[in-house]
Amino acid sequence: GLNALDTLKRVSLVVGFVILVCIFAVVALLVTMGSSQSRLAAEDARRQFTSLMELQARQLSVQTLDYSNWDESIDALLAKKDRAWWNKNAGEYAVSTFDLSFSMVFDADDQVLFAAVPLHKALDLEKLRVSEALKSILKNARSRPLVGPAEQGAAAGFIQLDGQLYSVSAVRFRPESS
Repeated sequence: GLNALDTLKRVSLVVGFVILVCIFAVVALLVTMGSSQSRLAAEDARRQFTSLMELQARQLSVQTLDYSNWDESIDALLAKKDRAWWNKNAGEYAVSTFDLSFSMVFDADDQVLFAAVPLHKALDLEKLRVSEALKSILKNARSRPLVGPAEQGAAAGFIQLDGQLYSVSAVRFRPESS
């Protein structure tokens, strides 16, 4: 009888060990699956965020192109420096109507000709003007062709200023005939 009891103890010990190994395997599998699900969810969220940012950049580029590819805006802003026209169109009007954080016109030397920000937003336009990210976007816009499809003329990117991220689009003025 002692031999059978020893055998039963050994079998119970082996079965207990196998059960313990199975529990650890199941726990490891659950942790791996949870980690994989988290990674997939994070990748999906990143993809959706990127798509949303690209859509916003395209829409902003369309608005920017609309004002830059217009003979009247070239005449009013570049030739006449007409502040009233600016405010009624690409300045205060555009900022309030399209809920923009800012709207600006630069000369060839990156000096601000016109600028508008919402009344409720304190934005340091000088800090923005000297930002390397904005300079890069302006340089990119100036390298784009003046002739050809308008969508090739817009340069878009992001600028971080005082902890806030801004989607920015820049284009060169181009006559309507181009």
